Order: sequence, then C-alpha cells, then structure tokens
Amino acid sequence: MHFGTRATRRKVKEIVMDRTFGVDVSLWNGNVNFVKMAAAGANFVFCKASQQITDIRFVENWKGARDAGLLRGAYHYLDWRKSEMVQAQLFVSLLKSDPGELPPVLDLEMNPAPYGLTAALVSGKAWNFMTFVERELGRTPMLYSGYPYWNSWGSNNISWTHFPFWLAWYEPEWYIRFRGKGTGAPLPWKNWAFWQYKVGGNGPYYGSSGLNIDMNVFNGSLADLKKFAVGTPVIPPTVLGWFKVTSLTLKVFAGPADTYRQVATPLPKDRLVNVLSLLTSTSGEKWANIESPAGWVRFTNLTKV
Repeated sequence: MHFGTRATRRKVKEIVMDRTFGVDVSLWNGNVNFVKMAAAGANFVFCKASQQITDIRFVENWKGARDAGLLRGAYHYLDWRKSEMVQAQLFVSLLKSDPGELPPVLDLEMNPAPYGLTAALVSGKAWNFMTFVERELGRTPMLYSGYPYWNSWGSNNISWTHFPFWLAWYEPEWYIRFRGKGTGAPLPWKNWAFWQYKVGGNGPYYGSSGLNIDMNVFNGSLADLKKFAVGTPVIPPTVLGWFKVTSLTLKVFAGPADTYRQVATPLPKDRLVNVLSLLTSTSGEKWANIESPAGWVRFTNLTKV
C-alpha cells in the first residue's frame, strides 16, 4: 500500500510532533506481533482486508490488533480487473461482524490507464464503492490516495469532502506544503486526516517479520484520534426521497456517466424512484443514485414528488 519506493532509497524525516503515530500492514508484513507494535509506540493500525480476494493475513491481523488494544481500520485495494461493486460486497462481508474502530478505507492507487479508464470513470467507481460501504456498514469510509494520483484521476467536487482523506506522500512536510499549496491534501479537501509519510520503516522494531513497514500519523493527538474513532462510525446515508421520471424513458447506468453499462430496462415516464444521493460530474452534469433498480440516472430527468 504505497505509491513507490523513493522513501526506501533515502532517509525521510519522521515528523510526528503533536500528532499520533501508527502503521499499516498487509500480507507482505508476514507474521506481526501487535503487542510489540503497541509497545514500540503505535496507537493505531490499518490492516489490508482485500483486493480481488481476502488478504491471507487479514483474519489473524484483525484479531491480533484488537487483542493488543490498537485502534483498527481495514482497507480494500481497488483493482480495475473486477467490478467495484463485487469488490465492495467482499469488503463489507469481511467487516459486518467487526468493522473496527477507525473508518473503513478505500485504497485508490492502481493505475487506470492500461484499462482504458477515464478520470470520470475512476472517480465514479470509487464513489460507487464508498457509498455502498457506507450504506451497508453504517460508517463513513475514508479515501487513501496520493496527491498527484487524485489530481489526475479524481474529482474536485465538494461532495468528496464527506469522506476523510488519507494522504500518501513521502517527502518532507515543508516540501509537501510547498508543492501541495497548503497541507498537501488535494482538492476538494482542505486537510488530511492521516498521512502515510514513509514506506520504509523498521518492520522488526514494530513487530513485523517483514523488513519494511508503512508509517503514518493521525492529524491530532491521541485524544483527538479516540474522538475521531467514536465520532465517525454511524452516519446515516443520504436519502433525498422520491422523484418522478419526466422524460419518455430514462436509462439506468452502473455508474454516474453514460460510459457505464446499462443495468436495467429504461424507466418509463412517471415512474417513481427513491434517490439516495447526488453526484456532479467534472462536466457539471448531475447524476442521481437510485435505490431500485440500483444504479445511476441523469438528475435533469427527475422531478420531486
């Protein structure tokens, strides 16, 4: 879970200051001693839960982190080779009985270019994934990505600030503030909740049998982190209510763009649909996420009833 190995080739100053330190782990860390991790100063850990399949270390890592008293968050690596909704369903199934203390996370870093995706499709698929996770788990998820990646493939729509942002950037903070024109969080965010600032930490020191470990800080004190954990779990999904189709027919797509596949027979005029949320595309067009049939329609063809 990182955007390169530059930090492993040179020393990066570890700035924790009044922030709270933690790590993230996956199968690449091998066996992990979470008691040792906590003793070394980690207060939280993010565990990889899934990609196309369940991470082979997730179950043991999830239990081990809980038993060691660490605040836990699970993340899913979005893989363009499989439907984002199939992946979201797998991720949710792993967290239903124990969602952890910190927000579930979407790891957005896989290069979309070889798969013929556009920025609108990338942000649309990410939006589909995160709104599904929120609706199913009753918890607001967090987005992990890099500054250049999001600028190229994401969206600056203000709606995204509903989700906390986890920044991946392995440069000194002064450089990040200079290049990022502020905190380093890409638009539309004004700041980050977590920062993965190094990928070449001393794995064995933090209880990992792998040589390297990813190092992170939460943007606040431990007391702030505990409030963040308590304050983010339950946010009810947005439901805008019932609308009526005003066009002769209305196509339903798998995502918020007509480049997605159609997922249902076009809806007839005067059909009632329950609108769950809205998203404005980079071109300024509004799309509505409807409950049944599950999918996206052009909002201009709906009227409130």
